[in-house]
Amino acid sequence: MMNRKELPLRKLLQLRYSWAAWLVLIASLAVTVLLWQVSIRLVEDRTEARFKTQSLQLRTAIEERLLNYEQVLAGSAGLFAVAGEVDRDDWREYVDNVDINRYYPGIQGIGYVKRIGVRQMADHIASVRKDGVLNYLVTPLGTGPDYYPMVYLEPGTERNRKALGYDAFSDPVHRHAMARARDHAEPKVTGKVVLVQEEVAEDQAGFLMYYPVYQGGEIPESRVERQMMLAGYVFSAFRMNTLLDGIVGLISPFLDVKIYDSGEVSRDTQMYGSNLGSLDEDFSFEMSQTITHGGRDWLLQTRSTPAFDYLASDPRPPIVLGSGIVISLLMFLFVLTMIRGRIMAQIGAGRYRAITEGAANVTLVLDRDGTPRYASPSSHDILGFDPDKVYGLELASLVHAEDWPQLKSGFDEAVKSPGKQMPVIRGRIRDAQGQWRDMEGTFTAMLTVPGVNGVVLSSVT
Repeated sequence: MMNRKELPLRKLLQLRYSWAAWLVLIASLAVTVLLWQVSIRLVEDRTEARFKTQSLQLRTAIEERLLNYEQVLAGSAGLFAVAGEVDRDDWREYVDNVDINRYYPGIQGIGYVKRIGVRQMADHIASVRKDGVLNYLVTPLGTGPDYYPMVYLEPGTERNRKALGYDAFSDPVHRHAMARARDHAEPKVTGKVVLVQEEVAEDQAGFLMYYPVYQGGEIPESRVERQMMLAGYVFSAFRMNTLLDGIVGLISPFLDVKIYDSGEVSRDTQMYGSNLGSLDEDFSFEMSQTITHGGRDWLLQTRSTPAFDYLASDPRPPIVLGSGIVISLLMFLFVLTMIRGRIMAQIGAGRYRAITEGAANVTLVLDRDGTPRYASPSSHDILGFDPDKVYGLELASLVHAEDWPQLKSGFDEAVKSPGKQMPVIRGRIRDAQGQWRDMEGTFTAMLTVPGVNGVVLSSVT
């Protein structure tokens, strides 16, 4: 009979028995890891494509928004070309009809900067005060010869009234954009500024867009003529957060977005930050793009955030890995079961060969220490012992004391000469009824023979 103890799992897992099963396991795990890495790469590629798409869409939306605002200024400049002179009420009515709060979010106001000669200053101030701006002054005062105060700015909120009279040309950032707009007859954008009408506690970054207005409504041909015929500028003032929060929230709500003026990354040039990124500057994807408008280059920097990575995560890679491991183990166990069946068949065949040399024989299989591991069924008929209880037998107690040394010596010689049948040894064996029986037998060491793995003692009465 076969017993689980004859082929324990530890022995079955040894490489010399189960090398094929281990090979199948290693190969299937290698395929699993490969498929897992491929699935991870596919997910990363898809996530990166989504990130790039949102980043490109964001840039396009910002450019379209700026172009729309430029068209608003072009229409405002056209008002002066058609009407010639535009008073404060006309300007207010025009801006109210544009309805910037509804259609053009981000615009703090639309205004007009008028060119005033130093000799015209007193009459200009008196005229504006007569229109109802009682505390109007042109600031800061310089040496002339011309000033460019903000005369109109609508909507007429308390915040916008603070900017009336401000000479924008006195500020180098404004002057650079205004001079280029005048000379090129094109709308130009200032660098990063804090709007004059901004509250101290809300000094967020802003910029202005200037569109030149010339006397007579026509654009002069030469630069010199443009400088001479300049009447003023229509302009729009923008708050960056108000302008971009809606665009970013609609297109890329889970990206960390930053915009820098002049393409230079620094705290001083940062015009906008969504502040959604990791404090540790940890991100999976990053993209930098340039937005060029109104003669100004902005660096648009987008980065992925933990929220973006979480929403873009895909369960398929861990599913592929887990399923592959399970399938690999099942294949390993299947092959191992087949190997065990084959080995057990060999064990049965070897044992059958060992114990069926003669039906009258009593065959014992002893381990290397001489402990019985197996007894042939004939041991019950001849000696009266139960073959299934062979593990509890002590061979020394069954052999006559005078015969034991000879038997022990024969066993030791057999162990030293594996595969060789030892000379016949005679001895007295006590049967189950306590009677001594004269028996003779031989030892054959078969320690490496599958199915035997012991020393065979074959004896007859």
